[in-house]
Amino acid sequence: MKKKDDICLKPIGLVENSISDRRGFCDWEHVASRIVVKPELADALEGIERFSHLWIIFWMHKAPAELRKELKIHSIGFEKIPAMGVLATRFPFRPNPIGLTLVKLLRRSGNILEVEGLDAIDGTPILDIKPFTGHPREIAEDFKASFWANMSTREITSGGKDTNTIHFVTTNAGKFNTFVADLALAGYSIEMVHEKMDLPEPRSNIDQIAINKALFAHKKLRKPVIVIDAGFYIYALNGWPGVFVNEMLGWKSEPRAMIEKILRLMEGEPRECAFVNCLAYYDGTTAGPIIFESRAEGILAEAPRGKIKEGKESKSWSILDLIFIPEGETKTLAETKESGEYETWRRKRLKTKESCVAKFAEWFSKQKHPESF
Repeated sequence: MKKKDDICLKPIGLVENSISDRRGFCDWEHVASRIVVKPELADALEGIERFSHLWIIFWMHKAPAELRKELKIHSIGFEKIPAMGVLATRFPFRPNPIGLTLVKLLRRSGNILEVEGLDAIDGTPILDIKPFTGHPREIAEDFKASFWANMSTREITSGGKDTNTIHFVTTNAGKFNTFVADLALAGYSIEMVHEKMDLPEPRSNIDQIAINKALFAHKKLRKPVIVIDAGFYIYALNGWPGVFVNEMLGWKSEPRAMIEKILRLMEGEPRECAFVNCLAYYDGTTAGPIIFESRAEGILAEAPRGKIKEGKESKSWSILDLIFIPEGETKTLAETKESGEYETWRRKRLKTKESCVAKFAEWFSKQKHPESF
């Protein structure tokens, strides 16, 4: 092998945080750090605030020289895990101690980036910064990993992963409550936990959005997760607003104005529409998240009808319940929830496997108890 010249890299900045020693510290996901880029490179950050997440490449400058010579190690320091080549692990002490981490960008102020989740100690040199785009090439759909790769320290020491409890990730209480109620209506007993977490909203189709969110949530929790993404499609408007209903119509800031805007646009137009839901499940044991889709056809009401119950007991996913009339029904979803007819409609969809919840529950139960099918 022909000898190459040494590579000379110059840091573009330094890390500032409260962590001075990484030994024994594992809660990196909640660490807030500042990346101070050299002032003369500040212009290179222009536009970076348009991205929610960044890849950070850094040099682990305190990696002991003697440990960098080790070629085989027990990953995460546990002898329960078979010894592997250091290049087949995320072990920090390696021939070239380069770190790579996906972080959340909180804000930018000139040449300073405030981030969350950077597993680098105070004073760590930064080699490069790249934006996370959500592009499919950044998320391998057919990857595989060693069984321990997504296990937490607790799971390793206790002897394995808990794959029976599923963590439903959403900030929408109505979405979680409806899911749990549907499981009961369909006759399935699956232990669910509500995890409130803000998830990135990449621009893509509904399947890829759900997949990206499931991967993101699993990386954070390291537990089996479910996310459900939804789209609302009005056929007379060429499927608008689709998956970006919240962003385009101001769902979070002005939900009532969103309803009024839709109804104004639909004056004199055919009122057929559909809700599409995509459920993504991921526990780290498959090549990628498993997805289940469902579609509910219907029409738009002439005016809002019914009431939306808010708070922890809510069963409404969206304020669109006020104007969506399911196919074959005469009442809006909001009205059916008030009258008790909603359960009848849901039970029918669950029985005929039209619901993504029923599709998932049947699949999951077969994985856990194949002898029952």
